[in-house]
Amino acid sequence: MKKGLTLVTAWLVSLLATAPALAAGGGGDDGHHDVEHWSIFKALLPESLFQNIRGMVGPSWLGGDPNVHVSHVFLGLFVLIFGIGLMLAASKKMKASDTLLPSKSWNAFAFFDVMIEAILGLMETMMPRDKALRFLPLVTAFACFILISNLLALVPGFLPPTDNMNTTAALGLVAFIAYNYWGIRQQGFVNYMKHFMGPMPILAPLMLPIELFSHLVRPASLALRLAGNMFGDHKVISIFLAFHLIFVPLPLMVLGTLVCVVQTLVFTLLTIVYIAMAVEEHDHHDDHGHAEAH
Repeated sequence: MKKGLTLVTAWLVSLLATAPALAAGGGGDDGHHDVEHWSIFKALLPESLFQNIRGMVGPSWLGGDPNVHVSHVFLGLFVLIFGIGLMLAASKKMKASDTLLPSKSWNAFAFFDVMIEAILGLMETMMPRDKALRFLPLVTAFACFILISNLLALVPGFLPPTDNMNTTAALGLVAFIAYNYWGIRQQGFVNYMKHFMGPMPILAPLMLPIELFSHLVRPASLALRLAGNMFGDHKVISIFLAFHLIFVPLPLMVLGTLVCVVQTLVFTLLTIVYIAMAVEEHDHHDDHGHAEAH
């Protein structure tokens, strides 16, 4: 089971790494027309490649600016390659190991093992184990992708793809579509929509628009929270790095590491809560039905 979960999770980490490209047609990071944040990709890749990507995604949806920032696309692809590398390393470690005991050293297999066990334990506090295992691959993929992306902010020459609203909006939309799909699939469309009607039919005209609005803003809140915190964290660290003093940024980088972990936990936890709420009523009916049958 561990092998299957680890491989599926690693694959989903790589799959979600392509999410920034889905939303790359959105607005840039600021109002400048020719500013692309410096990174190792900006230094190594030709400007013509950036221009070609901008031409493919089109102008900004908000301001119509054709010179949108596209660094997050290359950074997302970097996370894709890094995720594939972790997947292959974890797979090799599992094949070479004769036991399922935890690894004595920190490696790719240990990384996935720790992440999966921690997230599974968190999910089991909100839903039955069988359902937690069903939703575990996607939730773990969110956690791995966001954590790796966030930590890039602490590596000189790299930018976190999660400080761009295009990336976080794509992640938020994936979460929104996933938990609504699972809710409708398990309960049926009619029963699922009853959640939006309130406890009494007389309150339905009032509760329906409120509940629909609250659900529709969930992906936006996920995206804004993650992008805003990572943009601010990376901006503060970059300001202190600009002083070119070796030890000055270190305390901030320690705090930045904490921010990276906390923001990963917040996004993952909210996604788990949304999934649990989407399938909660279905679980209640099932348990009640089983009790009556017994």
